[in-house]
Amino acid sequence: MANGSSTISEYGLGKFRVISKQVMDFFVDCILRRTEAQGGSLSANDIRKELQRFKADPGEDTTPFFNDAWRECTFSVERLRWDKEGRYSFERLIVNTFMHLLPTSDHILVQREHLSHRIIPVFVIAIQQMLGQKLSDKHEDLYRAMVSRMQVQHCNEFN
Repeated sequence: MANGSSTISEYGLGKFRVISKQVMDFFVDCILRRTEAQGGSLSANDIRKELQRFKADPGEDTTPFFNDAWRECTFSVERLRWDKEGRYSFERLIVNTFMHLLPTSDHILVQREHLSHRIIPVFVIAIQQMLGQKLSDKHEDLYRAMVSRMQVQHCNEFN
């Protein structure tokens, strides 16, 4: 499980920086194409016009990028929520049984192939209600102790 600082860099500010850089790269490519078309130089006014044009219509080649960026942003929000809510050993062990159905950070949610991470809190609540609070707390304590032992035994190799 990622700690708070790596999670923030991977899914929060870091993700926003990556997406912003990619948008800027698209714009720079537009400027370079325009510069080449005009013989190698642009005035400040030409650059301003190109920026306004890019804002109004970034072009067909950017559509897949914006779709992917939007999916990444929504996935990041789900992942942050799961990282925050998934810190409990018992819950993590239960969720681990169907983890292969959840998209990883390298994949985007595909209907009929993946489950959404949004199912996790609802699933955990259902398990807690079926077990009851007392039994659920007991299992949490048992699994927390087991995880602590396994972390000591396996160090960084433990997941």
